[in-house]
Amino acid sequence: MTIRKTFLVSAALLASAALQPALAQASFASGAKVSDTAGGAVGTITSVDGEFVILKTDKHEVRLPKASFTSVEDGFIMAMTQAQVNAAVEQSLAKADNLVTVGAMVRDTSGGFVGSIQKVEGELATLKLAGNSLVQLPVSAFGSGPSGPVIAMTAAELQTQVAAAVPALAVEAAAETETGTAVTAQATESTEPTE
Repeated sequence: MTIRKTFLVSAALLASAALQPALAQASFASGAKVSDTAGGAVGTITSVDGEFVILKTDKHEVRLPKASFTSVEDGFIMAMTQAQVNAAVEQSLAKADNLVTVGAMVRDTSGGFVGSIQKVEGELATLKLAGNSLVQLPVSAFGSGPSGPVIAMTAAELQTQVAAAVPALAVEAAAETETGTAVTAQATESTEPTE
């Protein structure tokens, strides 16, 4: 299973939330425009997931907390310019490239253990979760944390997505088999014993 390409942005980007006034009653929706405090275009919200949104700039898609934004009449504003968001993402990606190595212990943003990296091939890293499930994530989904690589999901959130995807993949595989097209599932259950 390949999780939507998201980026864990450095603490500097997330810290911008502290610069924002209290969040007004906002309606976060796909297609909402985001500007900086001077009125310059930053990007567009492409999806909403709980307390997070995916912001698409001219170069990147980044997962940010809703608290990073302030509602205005024609969309939202944030404390960073598009160039600053892009630079923060690129800095985070550069750090992640050096962090995503076989054997690295991956944590969530709160420091909770998520899993260990089993394999890195090109732009994908295979992560072994606590229940021995294997999941492939884009290398760009990893950011730099105080004790190694981090992702923007807890182990429970990732396990939930894996569990939801496996039945969907089975239904998709059955449908694809009828048409003669092969389906490769990237989320698999491992038969290896727990360490």
